[in-house]
Amino acid sequence: GYRGDTRRYRSTPEIGGEAVAGKIKGIVIEIGGETKGLTKALADVNKESRDLQKELKGVESLLKLDPKNTELLAQKQKILGDQVAVTREKLERLKEAQAQVNEQYEKGEIGEEQYRDFQREIIATEQKLKSYEAQLAEVSKGQNKFEDAINKTSKSLKDIGGKMTDVG
Repeated sequence: GYRGDTRRYRSTPEIGGEAVAGKIKGIVIEIGGETKGLTKALADVNKESRDLQKELKGVESLLKLDPKNTELLAQKQKILGDQVAVTREKLERLKEAQAQVNEQYEKGEIGEEQYRDFQREIIATEQKLKSYEAQLAEVSKGQNKFEDAINKTSKSLKDIGGKMTDVG
């Protein structure tokens, strides 16, 4: 039957990834005793996040074909767990830079637009973290239900096996 508009829409450039990162370029901060551009300070976590996102998309497209595949569900759970950790790390770095960015803005070293872009980067990262945590909780809940069902089945099979031994 007709299920409405099935065209796929390209999502807008990833907030918290490359789209905003270009606008926070002029901001220089000190993290871990090293002075570097904020974009560079976030480069590794942004790259890791993009790689995980690609891997997750691959797993999710396979799950559409086989939604109960335990290996794929376990992989999705692992990738989401890693994604939560990477996003949390990025948020910590941004929060670490917050005071320096505020100070630079007050001194007029960075413009208002850069300052607002930085604030949006934090908000976008917090939203992403919440989203990944929710997805992880959902996948974990599904995984637990599945494991419970398997445990119940194997317990009842043991019970049946026990009863048959008693009879035989």
